[in-house]
Amino acid sequence: MKKNGGFTMVETLFYLAFMVILLGVVIALVISLTKTYQTIQATKNLESSAIFSLERISRDIRNASSVNVAQSTLATSTGALTLNTTDVSGNPQTIKFYLSNNRISVDSSGSYVGPLTLNGVNVNNLEFRLSTSTNSQAIKIILGLSSTVGTASTSRNFYTTIVLRGSY
Repeated sequence: MKKNGGFTMVETLFYLAFMVILLGVVIALVISLTKTYQTIQATKNLESSAIFSLERISRDIRNASSVNVAQSTLATSTGALTLNTTDVSGNPQTIKFYLSNNRISVDSSGSYVGPLTLNGVNVNNLEFRLSTSTNSQAIKIILGLSSTVGTASTSRNFYTTIVLRGSY
């Protein structure tokens, strides 16, 4: 009697089916991880743009002496805000925040400074609302952003209100 050291057809089919199932699970896991990574990256880009933009705008509003209402576009979804302020030497200057190509842009005394939002992050809504009391002025900012990375996209609205320190 001679022993055969090979696999039977049933064993081969069983191992082949097991490997196909295992490969399917691994592929599904890789696709799921890729989608999760893209979602996390889109959220990170969106939040980074919101934090950087709102911090910069808030700082400049706090340091401004007044809002230039004539050069601002208030209470619209494509708003623009022009602030009257001074530079470090005490010279008067204006700072303008506005939408350009779905990004928040900044001008300082008529010179383009640059964008505040990251590439791939679109501004859906930029609204400035001026509130004035007898003692002070405040600006409410409504910022709507969306971000897409690969097939994942996310959008969110951000809100803040800042009081002009130079107005009281």
